[in-house]
Amino acid sequence: MNRQTPNKKEFFYTMINQETLEQIEDCKLKSEVLKKENIPILEEILNKEIEEYKKLKRLNEEGKLNFGKKLKNKELQKTFVDIKKEVDEFLQVQNIESPEIGYYNIFQFRKTNLKYAGVYAALASILTPAAYYAITNFNPIAIFGTIAGTMIAKGIIEYHKEEYNISTYSPLEETIDLSKKDANKTNNIVISAHEYTHHILSKKGILQATVNTYGTSYESFSEGISRGVERHISKVWSEKEDNPSYRYNALNRGLYELKKTYEWTCHKLGVKRNKALLKTKTTTDEDVDKAVNVLIKENMAIETIITRLRKTKEAGSYDIGNTYFTIQEAKYGAEIYAQAVKRLE
Repeated sequence: MNRQTPNKKEFFYTMINQETLEQIEDCKLKSEVLKKENIPILEEILNKEIEEYKKLKRLNEEGKLNFGKKLKNKELQKTFVDIKKEVDEFLQVQNIESPEIGYYNIFQFRKTNLKYAGVYAALASILTPAAYYAITNFNPIAIFGTIAGTMIAKGIIEYHKEEYNISTYSPLEETIDLSKKDANKTNNIVISAHEYTHHILSKKGILQATVNTYGTSYESFSEGISRGVERHISKVWSEKEDNPSYRYNALNRGLYELKKTYEWTCHKLGVKRNKALLKTKTTTDEDVDKAVNVLIKENMAIETIITRLRKTKEAGSYDIGNTYFTIQEAKYGAEIYAQAVKRLE
């Protein structure tokens, strides 16, 4: 359905024209992002967010940003009550049971671990590559095949776990495990909102890395909404506490994904990219470069694969999801997130 002057009510004509999961598959969102008319919109978004990030980065380098101390478990749980309330209102959801929340502990063994121990063991070799998204947001198996893809994925996730830890939501345990790295108040709040959104979506039937019987993933949909909520919470808390540190944390992650999708879109469509939009490096860019360099140093056989991956400039599911919803938000307003969740009911 093509319309000259879309309004907010028409959002789901462009995204979901049938009430089925087929309209939120990764490939569908990818095809929506890969349209020439999105490039100027994305460039405008990047311009604004890069300028905001550069100002905040300068303040951070001058020691003028207040990230707050790491919240103790009790403080975290108390703060999470407010986070949950804000996210529930933003997504217009009710009666969502609160998940457990705490800091990642490799030795932690909850009662649900016993229940699902067999499941974890059986799926470990399959799910490990999905964790590759934690750094590159890209599925290596889909491009390089099982052997090469798994080699890259396992190498990156092991390095990432050791160096950084990762904040995650577990749908089996219904728990949010926050990373201990950069565990300050502002980061805790923003990331908690992101992971709690995954909890809401899992309750609606969309898991973080859901794959149906046909091998179709809805990860872009899940990550795109979660990133949008993260962005919203960063703005709300930044205003509430008159503290721009919340925005710095969110922009760090979001900008990396938007830039990656922009470069890929221009490459695929044969459109000249604005190189100035790719010059600003976030700490996420630096972390990815560091991880890749370590992998190449440890296993030179990976260098050829990494080089090929860089040439394709391929955007992954996190990148696509964030970009898709950011563009839609720019077009139709922040109401799209609540609308998207409602369509799952």
